[in-house]
Amino acid sequence: MAPEHLERCWLVVHHLPRRLDAFLANSSSRLRIDGANEFRVWRNVVLPSIRGAVTFVTVLLVIGAAQVFTQIFEITKGGRYNSTQSLMTYMDQQAFSNFAFGYAAALASLLAVILFGFSAAEIRS
Repeated sequence: MAPEHLERCWLVVHHLPRRLDAFLANSSSRLRIDGANEFRVWRNVVLPSIRGAVTFVTVLLVIGAAQVFTQIFEITKGGRYNSTQSLMTYMDQQAFSNFAFGYAAALASLLAVILFGFSAAEIRS
C-alpha cells in the first residue's frame, strides 16, 4: 500500500471520530437537559458540526480512488472478467484496446467535472 493511501486511511480512522468525540463531550449533556432526543441531536447539531470534516475526508477518498490506475494496471490489468476494473482502467481499455478514443475522452471529461465538483465543495466548506 502506498504512503498516500495510508495517509488517507489515517484521516478516515482518526480525523472524524476525534472531531465527533470532542463535540459530543462538550455539548451532549446540555442538549439532553434541553429535552432533545437522539435523532434531533444528530440531525440538527452533530451532522452540521462535522459537515466540513465529512466533506474533507470524502473529497480525499474520491480523489484517491481516481488515482489507483497504476496499481490496478500493473498488478492485474483489470483482472479476470474485469473483476478489479476501475473507471480509470476502463477508460484505458476503451481508448487503447477498443480504439474508442471519443468515448474514453467523454468519460475522462465527466470524471474531471465530478472531481472538480468535489474539490469545489471542499473549498466552500
